[in-house]
Amino acid sequence: MPIPYLAVAAEPDVFARYIGVAAAAIALLSLFISWHTYRRAGARISVTAQEDMRVQSTTASGTEVRHRVIDVTLRNRGMARVQVIGVFLENRPLVLPLDMGDRLPQVLEGFHEATWEVPVRALPKSIRLVDGKARIRLGAKLATGKNHMSPWLTIYDPSH
Repeated sequence: MPIPYLAVAAEPDVFARYIGVAAAAIALLSLFISWHTYRRAGARISVTAQEDMRVQSTTASGTEVRHRVIDVTLRNRGMARVQVIGVFLENRPLVLPLDMGDRLPQVLEGFHEATWEVPVRALPKSIRLVDGKARIRLGAKLATGKNHMSPWLTIYDPSH
């Protein structure tokens, strides 16, 4: 007697249970993959801001002239592309647009990032200082109308 015939004839309920459990496991795996793809399909935006020093120029004597900048990085971890139409600064209660020149609007493809430099000296003079420090956060305005904000950042005396 062939072996497959014996396996089916001996316990048809066990064989059917294994097939049923395997089908349920495959269906759950398919559901998880579909859910994960759905979550990645849109634009997933995050904004970070970090203060840094840059070499602006070098004098004839070889001395480097440095200036402070804030790097605003916008990351798109989704698959959809978005259009960034503005960068702004929040210093409660003020929300001030920042002039980025001809760098905006910019289309940000899926799984890409863009970084803009904002010189600290170019920040508006109306920033509220407490003990020589300002607590700010930077944000990006998208063409969809949504705003995405960075975490709070403390900068020291933006006039210098």
